[in-house]
Amino acid sequence: MSTLSSARSRTVMASVLCAVVPMLAACGTGQKAPTRLEYAVTDGVQTHAGNVVLRNVLLTADVAQGSGAKTLALQGVIDNNTGSNDTLTGVSAGPTAFATTSTATSVVPGTPVGLGTDGLGLTVSNLPTAVLPGSLVSVTFSFAQAGQVTVAVPVYTLASREPGAEPSTTVTFPAPDVPEGYNQSDFDNRPAA
Repeated sequence: MSTLSSARSRTVMASVLCAVVPMLAACGTGQKAPTRLEYAVTDGVQTHAGNVVLRNVLLTADVAQGSGAKTLALQGVIDNNTGSNDTLTGVSAGPTAFATTSTATSVVPGTPVGLGTDGLGLTVSNLPTAVLPGSLVSVTFSFAQAGQVTVAVPVYTLASREPGAEPSTTVTFPAPDVPEGYNQSDFDNRPAA
């Protein structure tokens, strides 16, 4: 009898080990999984041309929500992760080039370049068709060393980008349909003292 029970114990233990070992082996996976990496949430897009990185790139239009604009301002940051200098040689929205104060801007490693009003102040005017906030515009960045990269950039109203801006519309939810007496306080059924 002890032989039979010993064989059953070994079978049960082997079954448990077969079930537990894969689970224990899986505990170490995913240590560097992309879903574990933290990143800053932004409204703009991110892309790169070689080791030159474009972060939080978006366009703003100085119009009311629902109105189209033919003039857009570019916001975002360019960062150089290479060991050598590069140069931003141009930015265009389709065939229309963005205007800037200089024709070429140095992108030095370790020194981010701002694209907004506090930075290069890049704007594009006279677009062939008006662009509505909420749409995407293909913007091409050209660099002397890193080459070109084209990215679909979202368009926002300028007012929505102001600090403390409230949403342009509010949502009113219907009142829930609950039975009568729902969430009523219970009656105290204790006898009076």
